[in-house]
Amino acid sequence: MLRRYLHTAATLDHPMIDWNQVRALVGAQLRLDLRHPKTGALRTSRALLTVVSYGLSSFILALSLRPHAADIETVLFVGLSFACVLAAFAVVGTYDELMGRPADHAWALTLPASEATHYVARLVNIGLLVAVMSVSTALPLAWLAGTANGIGEALAVGGLVVGTMVGVTLVVLAVIWGLTLGLSHRVLKPVLTAVRAGLVGALVLGYQWVGTQPQLTSDAPWWPPRWVIDGLWLSDGIGGATLGLAALGLGLAVCFGFVFPDRYFALLQRMADGEQAQSDPSASGLAPNRLERLLVRAPESRAAFGFTVAALRSDALVRGRVWPAALLAFVFAAFGWWTGGLGDLFVHGAENVLTDPSVQMHLSVLVVLLFSAQTLVQSVQFSAHERAAWVFDTLPMRSGRGLQIGAQSALLFRVLVPLHLALWVVLSLAMPLGHAALHAGFWLALCALVTRAQALFYGQPPFSRRSDRFSMAERFVPLLVAVPASLLGLLLQTVAFASVPSAVLMLIGIGLLHSALGRAPSLRRAAPTLPEWNAPPVPAEV
Repeated sequence: MLRRYLHTAATLDHPMIDWNQVRALVGAQLRLDLRHPKTGALRTSRALLTVVSYGLSSFILALSLRPHAADIETVLFVGLSFACVLAAFAVVGTYDELMGRPADHAWALTLPASEATHYVARLVNIGLLVAVMSVSTALPLAWLAGTANGIGEALAVGGLVVGTMVGVTLVVLAVIWGLTLGLSHRVLKPVLTAVRAGLVGALVLGYQWVGTQPQLTSDAPWWPPRWVIDGLWLSDGIGGATLGLAALGLGLAVCFGFVFPDRYFALLQRMADGEQAQSDPSASGLAPNRLERLLVRAPESRAAFGFTVAALRSDALVRGRVWPAALLAFVFAAFGWWTGGLGDLFVHGAENVLTDPSVQMHLSVLVVLLFSAQTLVQSVQFSAHERAAWVFDTLPMRSGRGLQIGAQSALLFRVLVPLHLALWVVLSLAMPLGHAALHAGFWLALCALVTRAQALFYGQPPFSRRSDRFSMAERFVPLLVAVPASLLGLLLQTVAFASVPSAVLMLIGIGLLHSALGRAPSLRRAAPTLPEWNAPPVPAEV
């Protein structure tokens, strides 16, 4: 077996790989990825959206590093850290689009091509998408390095950023593919969700930590970008980082060159079996409990509540977007507590949030919480089965807002409440339990109010939009809304946290406003009037 693969690697044309079929499959998959969600026509603006999103983010980072442009090690360290986080987010957040759902790509398996041909075509397709992402990220950082150090350093920085993003992508894919092949469906579903969220959380927490500790740029042996710098460019001789990177590269080569090629069809089969197993989940826990039934009264809202809870449990698309967003908020808040920036506002004064280092993280955490909360509501608008949304039109409702309120209530009780309970535990490590409860309760009340207003903004029912990537507006609107909303929330917090009774009254007032938004206006419409039928008179019996 090893000899056959070595012979394969030594020749460009594998007898089992038809490169004409590879080109045909890659072109078809790209057209499927770039198609218009309604017309199905090729739409290159989606690729342009990727270039603009990643390029703009990297350009803003490059501008912030402009004072340190001459220090090539600092630029490279921060740039590689940023590249790691972006690559992890890209793979975890768009894994379904990168791999393609078995239902969408079932037609590709009808092509009489070998398993190796399909595998190579999928790798080329993923490689093209990652190349667009990594090059867009690398160009601004390379420009920054080139303006201060010359073309040689610019090429080195750009190449290392691209290589780092490709490496992180391969590592995350190898982990997810290995779990898919090795675990049963029952175990895989929670483990895969935890691993995908944990990878993103670890990278975000590490990036935030090294960003606030400048001395770690020269002493961070636990951080992957430090390995790249020590092992590939700035180290003297062969050290542990060089050997570690070499071992990692060898392991990836073995996985993607020898392990996965003969198991690609098995991987697709297990993904399809997993989707089929998830199509008939258990109904336990889907219905609202007593407290939830007391707060969610409308029948259509209760129905949407159960539907959303089922999606949170079984739909890979929803889980892949909701739980990483919730974990991002938790990790960022935990980081604020770790750095000592989430002090007790009743002690340090809510009016000193912008000046006192002990409470300066409150505004940043509020921005991230509101951004993540809006992302939750946005995530339940999409579905892989949007063609079945016609059933919502048969309901006697004026609009889909009643269903939206039910979906938002499910997110509130099943995601936001557990998240803020965890934040309460974190805050209680730095302040009394009662004060921590008021801080976490205020965050929860603002998140609930913002998500309720966002849910009422949608006129269509949830899960009725095609499960494509978000548009430009859908990517940036939550962040644009989160900033002014957090400033308004900070103003309310300054007024409310002057004393404990005023904070309690503020929480009650926000809760009543949240409830009032869910009750007005009435969403029911009159029952449809059936057409009259002038039947002939029934003849009398003889």
